Amino acid sequence: MTEPSPEFSVLFSTWPRPLTAAPDYFRDLNLDAVARRLVRPGDPGPQAGYFATLTDAETVALRQAVFRDLDDDPSLTTAIDRFCGTMDAVRALAVLAARAESRWERVGRNLQLCEVYLTAVDDLAGALRDADLRSPVLCALGGYLTDLTGGPGVRRLRSRLDEASRVRGRLRYGIFLKRDTVTVRRTAGDAGYLDDVRNVLRCFIDEQVVHDAPPPVASLRPLNHVQREILDRVAPLFHDEMALLADVAGEADGLVDDTVIRVDQEFRFYLRYRELLAELSAAGFPCCLPSPAEPGEGVGVTAGYDVALALARIDDADPAAAAAPADAVVTNDVALTPPERVLVVSGPNQGGKTTFARMVGQLHHLAAIGVPVPGTCARLELPDAIYTHFEREEIPAGGPGKLGDELLRVQAILKRVTAASVVILNETFGSTSLADARGLGRVVLAELTAVGALTVYVTFVDELSRLSPATVSLVSSVDPADPVRRTFRIERRSADGRAYAQVLAEHYGLSADGVRAQVRSC
Repeated sequence: MTEPSPEFSVLFSTWPRPLTAAPDYFRDLNLDAVARRLVRPGDPGPQAGYFATLTDAETVALRQAVFRDLDDDPSLTTAIDRFCGTMDAVRALAVLAARAESRWERVGRNLQLCEVYLTAVDDLAGALRDADLRSPVLCALGGYLTDLTGGPGVRRLRSRLDEASRVRGRLRYGIFLKRDTVTVRRTAGDAGYLDDVRNVLRCFIDEQVVHDAPPPVASLRPLNHVQREILDRVAPLFHDEMALLADVAGEADGLVDDTVIRVDQEFRFYLRYRELLAELSAAGFPCCLPSPAEPGEGVGVTAGYDVALALARIDDADPAAAAAPADAVVTNDVALTPPERVLVVSGPNQGGKTTFARMVGQLHHLAAIGVPVPGTCARLELPDAIYTHFEREEIPAGGPGKLGDELLRVQAILKRVTAASVVILNETFGSTSLADARGLGRVVLAELTAVGALTVYVTFVDELSRLSPATVSLVSSVDPADPVRRTFRIERRSADGRAYAQVLAEHYGLSADGVRAQVRSC
């Protein structure tokens, strides 16, 4: 097999500079709420995987292939989860060894660390070997771990660790207490209190259960001062045996492989995201791996939704309620065919326009990190960047004002945007007059259309939905039988805001005829 490079990764096809800070658009798209479920302190793998959007299709394909293997073989997911849990114990033992105040505590922790580490690597190598893998990176990892654990150095160390284990098993000493004095003496294996207690309680003990029970998990807490004192007095009683243990512990120094450490951290990206997928699935929210869309093919999603909103509904759901959380979230479809590149979304306030815009942005971020996206079917492009413009609540005193701030932010986007970018502009220029909003919107959309960027433009200006063949008009709909009730569905049709206003006016008796009738009746 080809040995993985020193920078071998199950997250990246090439090793990038780690990114541990959320991108600027996370807050606008509510992706920060999703990140709080995925990113945990001390887990650099999930951070680098979730925050960094990708620009190479090879890495996206790598991650999607890993997700497919994990979906196909739940036992593999269980094995990886167990591996990561065991590596947590390895790290804890390394910390205990480094902080040990006693030489012999440090020796014992290092021996324990080696045994736990080799068990973790052996188990993962076996799970990868037994799985029907299609992911090239998991196949390469399985071969690497098999070679690693089967090498002459590790084989020799295993033999030495077995010898050390046999030596430890032969150590017999007694602790004798008399008033405030503790005496430690070498013994010939005399029966201790444990055997006495076992004999007294034998009639209450199921011997089969005792023998079949797994060995207890070793303590991951440092020794207290009494335990250290006892250990320091035991060591001189077994000079040759303790010297052998120290020799084996020294031989095992540097055993933990850098690639194994990195893989352990990076696997947590997949485990955390699969936990989120399981949570969504249990509540009735579908997810799928998107197909890559080449330039000129068009993009789309079926039954897409705002994943942050879905998680919020799950959190707020009443466990006793009959309806699933998914019943409270409306899904929407999107389909663009060339030359369509600009979605202009209009319609009544509080009708789901902003949620729809966030959904489109979320879809492209999630597709760009190689994970399943919300929806039943999706074909999405790989963006080189995602740009958002949402209303800012606070404008610093003495600044350019709200409109000036919007113009500066939009100008910054226009300077950087490319044909491969995704741009989400939500209620832009809503603080100005209709004429100015119309004029500024025309200029911005014309420039984005000329560049060819995939754009979502949420606006109250209907005319902007009819600018060019690249523009698609989407409207947040209402219930025809009750125009006051929003359906939160975004429909592909001509914008008709004035007709909607007329229906509302008639519903509330505020049409011209209705107002005249009210005046005459007064």
